[in-house]
Amino acid sequence: MKGPVMLLTTSLARGGAETQVVLLAVALRARGWPVHVVSLVEQNAFEAEMVAAGVEVHTLGMAPGRADLRGVARLAVLLRRVRPAVLHCHLFHANLMGRLARLAFPIPRVISTLHSMAESSRSSADVRWRDRLYRVTDSLADCTVAVCEAVAGRHAEAGAVRRSRLRVIPNGVDTRKFRPNPDRRAATSLSGWRRGG
Repeated sequence: MKGPVMLLTTSLARGGAETQVVLLAVALRARGWPVHVVSLVEQNAFEAEMVAAGVEVHTLGMAPGRADLRGVARLAVLLRRVRPAVLHCHLFHANLMGRLARLAFPIPRVISTLHSMAESSRSSADVRWRDRLYRVTDSLADCTVAVCEAVAGRHAEAGAVRRSRLRVIPNGVDTRKFRPNPDRRAATSLSGWRRGG
Protein backbone atom coordinates (compact mmCIF):
# COMPACT_ATOMS: atom_id res chain seq x y z
CA MET A 1 0.00 0.00 0.00
CA LYS A 2 1.21 3.50 -0.82
CA GLY A 3 2.07 5.81 2.08
CA PRO A 4 -0.44 8.54 2.95
CA VAL A 5 -0.21 11.95 1.31
CA MET A 6 -1.30 14.99 3.29
CA LEU A 7 -2.13 18.19 1.43
CA LEU A 8 -1.95 21.18 3.76
CA THR A 9 -3.59 24.37 2.49
CA THR A 10 -4.29 27.75 4.01
CA SER A 11 -7.96 27.50 3.03
CA LEU A 12 -10.44 25.63 0.89
CA ALA A 13 -12.44 28.65 -0.18
CA ARG A 14 -13.37 28.63 -3.86
CA GLY A 15 -10.28 29.91 -5.67
CA GLY A 16 -7.61 28.93 -8.17
CA ALA A 17 -5.02 27.48 -5.79
CA GLU A 18 -7.67 25.69 -3.76
CA THR A 19 -9.17 24.17 -6.91
CA GLN A 20 -5.74 22.81 -7.82
CA VAL A 21 -5.40 21.26 -4.34
CA VAL A 22 -8.77 19.53 -4.75
CA LEU A 23 -7.98 18.27 -8.27
CA LEU A 24 -4.64 16.91 -7.05
CA ALA A 25 -6.23 15.23 -4.01
CA VAL A 26 -8.95 13.56 -6.06
CA ALA A 27 -6.48 12.42 -8.76
CA LEU A 28 -4.07 10.95 -6.17
CA ARG A 29 -6.93 9.12 -4.46
CA ALA A 30 -8.05 7.70 -7.81
CA ARG A 31 -4.52 6.32 -8.24
CA GLY A 32 -4.70 4.49 -4.93
CA TRP A 33 -3.00 6.90 -2.54
CA PRO A 34 -4.57 7.48 0.88
CA VAL A 35 -5.11 11.26 0.83
CA HIS A 36 -5.83 13.71 3.65
CA VAL A 37 -6.55 17.38 2.91
CA VAL A 38 -6.05 19.74 5.84
CA SER A 39 -7.21 23.37 5.77
CA LEU A 40 -5.89 25.86 8.32
CA VAL A 41 -9.20 27.76 8.36
CA GLU A 42 -12.82 26.57 8.35
CA GLN A 43 -13.77 27.66 4.81
CA ASN A 44 -14.50 24.56 2.75
CA ALA A 45 -16.27 24.88 -0.57
CA PHE A 46 -15.13 21.45 -1.77
CA GLU A 47 -15.76 19.02 1.11
CA ALA A 48 -18.62 17.01 -0.46
CA GLU A 49 -16.67 16.55 -3.69
CA MET A 50 -13.56 15.29 -1.88
CA VAL A 51 -15.41 13.04 0.56
CA ALA A 52 -17.27 11.46 -2.39
CA ALA A 53 -13.87 10.69 -3.95
CA GLY A 54 -12.61 9.04 -0.74
CA VAL A 55 -10.41 11.92 0.41
CA GLU A 56 -10.34 12.60 4.15
CA VAL A 57 -10.92 16.30 4.89
CA HIS A 58 -9.82 18.04 8.09
CA THR A 59 -9.72 21.62 9.37
CA LEU A 60 -7.47 23.10 12.02
CA GLY A 61 -10.16 25.68 12.90
CA MET A 62 -7.76 28.63 12.84
CA ALA A 63 -8.95 32.22 12.39
CA PRO A 64 -7.68 33.92 9.22
CA GLY A 65 -4.64 36.11 9.84
CA ARG A 66 -4.08 35.01 13.45
CA ALA A 67 -1.52 32.70 15.04
CA ASP A 68 -3.34 29.97 16.93
CA LEU A 69 -1.52 27.38 19.05
CA ARG A 70 -4.64 25.22 19.15
CA GLY A 71 -4.44 24.88 15.37
CA VAL A 72 -0.79 23.88 15.66
CA ALA A 73 -1.76 21.27 18.28
CA ARG A 74 -4.50 19.91 15.97
CA LEU A 75 -1.96 19.56 13.15
CA ALA A 76 0.40 17.74 15.52
CA VAL A 77 -2.35 15.24 16.39
CA LEU A 78 -3.10 14.65 12.69
CA LEU A 79 0.58 14.20 11.81
CA ARG A 80 1.01 11.65 14.60
CA ARG A 81 -2.10 9.74 13.55
CA VAL A 82 -1.68 9.83 9.75
CA ARG A 83 2.14 9.72 9.55
CA PRO A 84 2.22 11.05 5.98
CA ALA A 85 4.92 9.91 3.58
CA VAL A 86 4.53 13.29 1.85
CA LEU A 87 3.34 16.60 3.28
CA HIS A 88 2.49 18.81 0.29
CA CYS A 89 1.81 22.41 1.35
CA HIS A 90 -0.02 25.12 -0.59
CA LEU A 91 -0.10 28.90 -0.04
CA PHE A 92 2.02 31.00 2.31
CA HIS A 93 0.71 30.14 5.80
CA ALA A 94 0.42 26.42 5.08
CA ASN A 95 3.89 26.41 3.48
CA LEU A 96 5.40 27.91 6.63
CA MET A 97 3.44 25.68 8.98
CA GLY A 98 4.38 22.55 7.06
CA ARG A 99 8.05 23.46 6.99
CA LEU A 100 8.12 24.20 10.72
CA ALA A 101 6.24 20.97 11.50
CA ARG A 102 9.27 19.12 10.20
CA LEU A 103 11.26 20.39 13.18
CA ALA A 104 9.06 18.31 15.49
CA PHE A 105 7.97 15.38 13.30
CA PRO A 106 9.91 12.98 11.08
CA ILE A 107 8.12 13.73 7.79
CA PRO A 108 9.93 11.94 4.93
CA ARG A 109 9.08 14.54 2.27
CA VAL A 110 7.88 18.15 2.57
CA ILE A 111 6.96 20.03 -0.60
CA SER A 112 5.95 23.71 -0.70
CA THR A 113 3.95 25.17 -3.58
CA LEU A 114 3.99 28.83 -4.63
CA HIS A 115 0.71 29.68 -6.34
CA SER A 116 1.20 33.40 -7.02
CA MET A 117 3.75 36.15 -7.53
CA ALA A 118 3.54 37.53 -3.99
CA GLU A 119 1.84 34.74 -1.99
CA SER A 120 -0.25 37.40 -0.28
CA SER A 121 -3.61 39.07 -0.42
CA ARG A 122 -4.21 42.02 -2.73
CA SER A 123 -4.32 44.28 0.32
CA SER A 124 -0.69 43.46 1.28
CA ALA A 125 1.59 46.21 0.02
CA ASP A 126 4.85 44.81 1.40
CA VAL A 127 5.80 41.16 0.88
CA ARG A 128 9.44 41.44 2.00
CA TRP A 129 8.71 39.83 5.38
CA ARG A 130 7.10 36.87 3.60
CA ASP A 131 10.17 36.53 1.41
CA ARG A 132 12.37 36.59 4.54
CA LEU A 133 10.31 33.87 6.24
CA TYR A 134 10.48 31.74 3.10
CA ARG A 135 14.26 32.27 2.95
CA VAL A 136 14.79 31.27 6.61
CA THR A 137 12.70 28.10 6.25
CA ASP A 138 13.78 27.17 2.70
CA SER A 139 15.98 24.26 3.82
CA LEU A 140 13.06 22.64 5.70
CA ALA A 141 11.33 21.80 2.40
CA ASP A 142 12.71 19.11 0.11
CA CYS A 143 11.48 21.06 -2.87
CA THR A 144 9.51 24.20 -3.67
CA VAL A 145 7.21 24.09 -6.67
CA ALA A 146 6.12 27.20 -8.56
CA VAL A 147 3.07 27.10 -10.82
CA CYS A 148 4.82 29.08 -13.59
CA GLU A 149 8.22 30.45 -14.54
CA ALA A 150 7.24 34.03 -13.58
CA VAL A 151 6.38 32.94 -10.01
CA ALA A 152 9.63 30.97 -9.75
CA GLY A 153 11.67 33.89 -11.08
CA ARG A 154 10.11 36.44 -8.72
CA HIS A 155 10.76 34.32 -5.62
CA ALA A 156 14.29 33.40 -6.73
CA GLU A 157 15.19 37.05 -7.47
CA ALA A 158 13.85 38.12 -4.06
CA GLY A 159 16.01 35.45 -2.40
CA ALA A 160 12.93 33.73 -0.95
CA VAL A 161 13.91 30.36 -2.44
CA ARG A 162 17.19 29.17 -3.90
CA ARG A 163 16.80 28.63 -7.64
CA SER A 164 18.40 25.18 -7.36
CA ARG A 165 15.57 24.11 -5.04
CA LEU A 166 12.76 25.38 -7.29
CA ARG A 167 10.77 23.32 -9.78
CA VAL A 168 8.20 24.74 -12.17
CA ILE A 169 5.10 22.55 -12.58
CA PRO A 170 2.22 24.37 -14.30
CA ASN A 171 -1.31 23.95 -12.97
CA GLY A 172 -3.09 20.93 -14.38
CA VAL A 173 -6.13 21.20 -16.62
CA ASP A 174 -8.86 18.56 -16.71
CA THR A 175 -8.99 17.89 -20.45
CA ARG A 176 -12.28 16.01 -20.05
CA LYS A 177 -13.89 19.35 -19.09
CA PHE A 178 -11.70 21.80 -21.01
CA ARG A 179 -10.78 20.75 -24.53
CA PRO A 180 -10.87 22.32 -27.97
CA ASN A 181 -14.17 22.00 -29.78
CA PRO A 182 -13.60 22.43 -33.54
CA ASP A 183 -17.34 22.86 -34.29
CA ARG A 184 -17.76 25.62 -31.72
CA ARG A 185 -14.56 27.31 -32.89
CA ALA A 186 -15.75 27.24 -36.52
CA ALA A 187 -19.15 28.65 -35.54
CA THR A 188 -17.53 31.42 -33.49
CA SER A 189 -15.12 32.30 -36.31
CA LEU A 190 -17.94 32.35 -38.85
CA SER A 191 -20.20 34.57 -36.72
CA GLY A 192 -17.32 37.02 -36.20
CA TRP A 193 -16.65 37.13 -39.95
CA ARG A 194 -20.35 37.85 -40.68
CA ARG A 195 -20.30 40.79 -38.25
CA GLY A 196 -17.22 42.14 -39.96
CA GLY A 197 -14.98 41.27 -36.98
